[in-house]
Amino acid sequence: QIPVSYKSRKINSKAFLKAGQYLSRKEVIGIFPEGELKLKKKKIFPGAAILAQRNKTKILPVYISTNTTSDSFIKPNFTKVKVNIGKPLEFSKSVDYTKKLAMKEVYKLKND
Repeated sequence: QIPVSYKSRKINSKAFLKAGQYLSRKEVIGIFPEGELKLKKKKIFPGAAILAQRNKTKILPVYISTNTTSDSFIKPNFTKVKVNIGKPLEFSKSVDYTKKLAMKEVYKLKND
């Protein structure tokens, strides 16, 4: 687990570096680019796109849904989980383009 924080740039800088180290070793990391586990259309953070481009790796769009209204995976209150997995995405354009395309693919998976 790589800790991140809404309040600490220092923690987030370390997390970004650590994620880059994992990717450089061809390991897999999971990122919620909206900064949380809910899928609402709102600001998308560019970290996943930056990491993918810097490390010349792909992004695998995944949509996870449960049968609960709770937003917490820490204290889950669900009995079913559905995971929709898209096709790996490779990018050569801008970070902004990359993050928008990746999230567009995740939103498509929501309706599958």
